[in-house]
Amino acid sequence: MQMWFWKNIHKIAIALLIPTAAPATYFANPAMPALESDGLLKSPPTWASVRIGYMSDNLYRQRYDEEFQIDGKSTPSSYAKMSTNAAIVTLNFKNWLDLNAIVGSAQMQIDHDIYTKQQLAWGVGAKFLIYQTKSIFVGVDLKYFQSDQQPIYLASSGYAYNVVSNFKLNYSEQQAALGIAYRIQMLSPYIYLSYLYSKITPDPITLIVRMPTYDGFAQSYSSSVIDKRRWGLAFGATIVGGKKGSISIESRFFNQNAINISGEIRF
Repeated sequence: MQMWFWKNIHKIAIALLIPTAAPATYFANPAMPALESDGLLKSPPTWASVRIGYMSDNLYRQRYDEEFQIDGKSTPSSYAKMSTNAAIVTLNFKNWLDLNAIVGSAQMQIDHDIYTKQQLAWGVGAKFLIYQTKSIFVGVDLKYFQSDQQPIYLASSGYAYNVVSNFKLNYSEQQAALGIAYRIQMLSPYIYLSYLYSKITPDPITLIVRMPTYDGFAQSYSSSVIDKRRWGLAFGATIVGGKKGSISIESRFFNQNAINISGEIRF
């Protein structure tokens, strides 16, 4: 790579080597399998039910580091922003186990350097109660989430470098959380201790961009990154309406900083 290239777009090279992020999933109330006990459709009691919902997640800060150093050099961490909107389908068994499917779209921004377009995001998960009384619920939440994000352009020194190669950031995430909830009539506040592992792998490792100031192209390299902080907390509250539907508001801290709003209706 010629010296003039690194002088002109060194910020882009750095941006490709440091944190990138992707959509992250929410937890929702650990008592959720037992909160909505009635359905909209009147039917005889059954051991299984279905809930359909929607969630909007705003990830406004998450930090990533290189998985491996390149040429013995390390780059600083970077902050990422992400917005995710998705539909949720939940299969409930006997008001103690939830199996979730999440399908939607996500878009991310890394600092002021990397911008992607809306891309497919999907995930699966399970939530089950391990202890409950009339007002106290303890549950475990497990999730897997994935999205292949495609950068539109990279920004540096006031210029936009359009991506012309077939370059993607393959993101995968596994998370687990232990939570406790307390129900007071229609209101149920909750808290989680969470563990998150996420990884982003470039595919391929090379990226070609169009130079904005003249008719030419340039190439840079990237490496996989992993989340900087694994442990975190989540706080939230759920409003239950007539045992048939609910709305939850949740905030996540430490391993991620995010706000989530979700709602579900039981059938």
